[in-house]
Amino acid sequence: ATPGSLHLETIYAPMHDMAGLAGVLGYPLLGKIARALIETLRKGFFFDAVESDDTVVFRKRGATDSVVTIDDDDLFAREDGAQELAPLQTKRKREHGMPRSVTMRYIDVEMDYQTGAQNSPRLTTLSDSDVTIDLAIGFTSSEALQKCWSLQMSEWVERESFGWATTLKYDWLEPCDVCTVRGRVIRITNKTGKPNGVIEFAGVLHRPSIYT
Repeated sequence: ATPGSLHLETIYAPMHDMAGLAGVLGYPLLGKIARALIETLRKGFFFDAVESDDTVVFRKRGATDSVVTIDDDDLFAREDGAQELAPLQTKRKREHGMPRSVTMRYIDVEMDYQTGAQNSPRLTTLSDSDVTIDLAIGFTSSEALQKCWSLQMSEWVERESFGWATTLKYDWLEPCDVCTVRGRVIRITNKTGKPNGVIEFAGVLHRPSIYT
């Protein structure tokens, strides 16, 4: 970190603690404020929350490589009587619902902390949807432009989502982990355990370059 700066963990970890404490003490408003602050930081710094070993941890997107390649033979798990599906199911959002451009409004630390704005357009698309995101976070103009581009790119990269099912062999995987399935490098977004030992996963493409 640069002199005078803070690691991101020192900012959002106390707010996470505040959210949990607020729930215990019966202050729902305080908890909502803390969660809203974490959500703002999550959008600006691209991290996700996951429960791991009974503890909520924050993991930065793009910080890890694929930790395992799931064998094709392990992709045919399903519940008794369930319809047989493709080993890797793929869904793709319609282009008309994707952002043609993303405008990010932020706190410009180079302009006396006034509101700044950066825009990231997609050069070729049939979509006519323009998205504006407000982040009450201080950035330089160059930092904000990079963040805006990352926000736009992440929407398009994660346009394609995936689903697959395995056995307890891969029970150690959890959301935010990155794995390789049928040649696709995927960041896990959801994990659901079934009573008969089948584990269903969902995820999106993993492209670490857009977060660096």
